[in-house]
Amino acid sequence: MSFLQVPSKIRDAFPILREAIMERYTACGYRVDETFYRFRPPYPFSNSGFRSVFETFRYHIKRLYAYAFPPENFGKWSDLRPNLYDLETASTEGDTPLLDAKISEVLQNAGIDPSGLFWEVPHRFCDGNYIRACYYLLNEKILPFMPGQIGRTCKARKIEYLNYDKGDYQIYEYDTPEDGLLISVAYGHLKQSMLSHHDPKFINTEAAYRPVVGNWKLRYRAELNTYMDAVNSGDEGVYVFDQYVGDGEVACYGNESEIFELMPESLKDKEYYRKWGDLRYRFVSRSERQTLTGVLVTKENFPPLKYKYLD
Repeated sequence: MSFLQVPSKIRDAFPILREAIMERYTACGYRVDETFYRFRPPYPFSNSGFRSVFETFRYHIKRLYAYAFPPENFGKWSDLRPNLYDLETASTEGDTPLLDAKISEVLQNAGIDPSGLFWEVPHRFCDGNYIRACYYLLNEKILPFMPGQIGRTCKARKIEYLNYDKGDYQIYEYDTPEDGLLISVAYGHLKQSMLSHHDPKFINTEAAYRPVVGNWKLRYRAELNTYMDAVNSGDEGVYVFDQYVGDGEVACYGNESEIFELMPESLKDKEYYRKWGDLRYRFVSRSERQTLTGVLVTKENFPPLKYKYLD
């Protein structure tokens, strides 16, 4: 039996739709603002009450649709969140024409009049299309959720000079789990310290509530940043930012990738930079930033959905 019989009376359908919405929010680790919690049965069935409840449900359906990973993107290169469109730049719920157009297209292709969801005129709220639209999106399109971002982890080697002139120093090796996507080839202060990263991996920092399983892939764009402050006032420093140095692809298993290499341009003359440019510079920072450009996943890369409200 369907978790929601369509057609269905609005009074009967809304509590079930609300539970399905909350179930998906919980599954992807999001919190819902308190407004939605106040809309519990019995609903205020005045004209203004109708509009408020319908608009609130539509807001959350749209939000979940934007965050969910579309099933039609399985098996092909895709953005992490291809359905975001203009949601993140919207100042109000109604400022999402691109997202609204996409949802309308999806509903139209499913044989559902999108005017029922968006209260377009002429339109009767009780014609069943609002409930059909919510049910279809929740049951067919708002299913798995990819992580909102992919972080990275790597190892670090740090040299701390106790007395540079006498060659007195200590070496520290440690892991550097971080959410960022910046890996230093060289980072240090003249005669004080020098740090470099190695063995980088991409990681799913949201694995606790949005895990990925099995084999999948990532693509990224690499940019190099070089910042070198000169020691002498008459000497010039080096300041080059966002220098494109290549595109990469890396295999992943579960919630982390294999170790990947930095681009050849990023590693070029790395020993020179790690020696502070032959002591010409009081501070050196040379690092590569990776920006994700694509993800390749299949249905099998997501744990089985444990939704109660799913047909």
